[in-house]
Amino acid sequence: MNKNTIFLAIVAILFVAVAIFFYAKFDPESSGVRFPKCGFYVLTGYKCPGCGTQRALHHLLQGDFLEAFKQNALAFLSVPYIILLTFAHKSRRFNEKYPRTATALKGYLSTLIAVAAIFIFWITRNIFGF
Repeated sequence: MNKNTIFLAIVAILFVAVAIFFYAKFDPESSGVRFPKCGFYVLTGYKCPGCGTQRALHHLLQGDFLEAFKQNALAFLSVPYIILLTFAHKSRRFNEKYPRTATALKGYLSTLIAVAAIFIFWITRNIFGF
C-alpha cells in the first residue's frame, strides 16, 4: 500500500468513528442539533428509501433494534449485508483464499437485487405508510 491509500483509509476510519459517535450521542428527533432534512420528502411529502435512516442509526447504536427497524426497515436490514460485503471484499483483496465468497456477493446480480429492493421498499412504504 502506498502512503495515499493509508492516509485515505485513516481519514475514512476517523470519519466513520466521528459519525458513529455523533449518531450514538444525539437523537435526530429530539436533540438540539440540527440534522439535515430529506429534500425529496420536503418537496413531495413522500418518503424516499433513505427517510428515517438517521433515526434508525441512532436507535441501532442505542441497542433499540425494534425502533431502528420501525424507522427504516431497509437501512436496518442493510447493515449486515454491507458488513458482509465489506468483509468479503477485504478477504478477497488480502487473502486470495476466499475469492469465490467475494465474487458471489458482488457483481451484476447483487446490484440488480439491491436496486430492486430499494424501489420495492420505496413504493411500498408510501402505499402502506411504514
